[in-house]
Amino acid sequence: MKTSAIATSDLTAAKAFIDEQKTAQGNFPGPCPVIYTGEDIENAIKAGITAVITDDYTTTLEGIDIIYKVESPEQVAKISGNAFFVYGSADNQVGIINAIPKGSVILASVEAMQNDNNELERAKELQSQGVTAVLMEKACIGDNEDIEYSTFVIDGLTKKRSSTFNMSGLTGSTNGHFGGIAQSTSKSW
Repeated sequence: MKTSAIATSDLTAAKAFIDEQKTAQGNFPGPCPVIYTGEDIENAIKAGITAVITDDYTTTLEGIDIIYKVESPEQVAKISGNAFFVYGSADNQVGIINAIPKGSVILASVEAMQNDNNELERAKELQSQGVTAVLMEKACIGDNEDIEYSTFVIDGLTKKRSSTFNMSGLTGSTNGHFGGIAQSTSKSW
């Protein structure tokens, strides 16, 4: 599972993300795709979005990836595409995921900032069920904690380390550089 896109329903925000991401062209990492979830698809395409999430199963767009929003296995059966955004309660998501054809791209919605950081566990459960990527719903809300929280989530989903036993620099027996505890307390969101 990789973290590599920005999704928004706000066209003004989408334009700002697209303009900012143009500065990454030719660099590593390259531009982050901007996925539009709003209603004004025509203007979003003109602005330069990469993909749209839609629940209109008749939508066809030239040069833009379409991710179909599904909330039931019956909706999955109506779609001839191969990219799905699984939306709904955790209990409902399992049945939807099982209905999606193998080899499809599967995005799933997870509510951000849950008690005891349960969003990380839920995202990992979804990954084990075949989900390709998660969308942390409302993870960025425009306050000073957006970057810190986003970094916490990305690290929690992509790094291969314990989220409860956090030690750093334990290579002293090999190279003489002894570290210590990276953080003495855990941070809950």
